[in-house]
Amino acid sequence: MLTDVQKEILKKFADCDLKVSRTSTAMFMAQGTVNYHLREIKRKTGLNPRSFWDLIKLLEGVRRDEN
Repeated sequence: MLTDVQKEILKKFADCDLKVSRTSTAMFMAQGTVNYHLREIKRKTGLNPRSFWDLIKLLEGVRRDEN
């Protein structure tokens, strides 16, 4: 359901302590691009990646997809 880019953004967003500015720097993207993908993830899944518990659920799904 999520694109590979969105999965990478989720993982990096968690690594960067849920900070968009740190995520955008680490991924060499504009902050607006990261925000766009976070909104799209919320729209697609109904889970808000900015919420800690929703992010955990999303990351579990990404991990399952990779295995």
